[in-house]
Amino acid sequence: MWGPVVRTHIVGDPGIGAVTYEGRLRMISSGFDTDPEFLDAVASMLTGMSA
Repeated sequence: MWGPVVRTHIVGDPGIGAVTYEGRLRMISSGFDTDPEFLDAVASMLTGMSA
């Protein structure tokens, strides 16, 4: 799995990409100053949606 990630590097502007491949969720996060809890919040939301 490969793909380019391009962000503007603006503070407070995190981005996330998500794709499912062979039954697995794959995510990438990028940004200039990403909050450490950002991915945890996204994962919790997605887990809650699939339950």
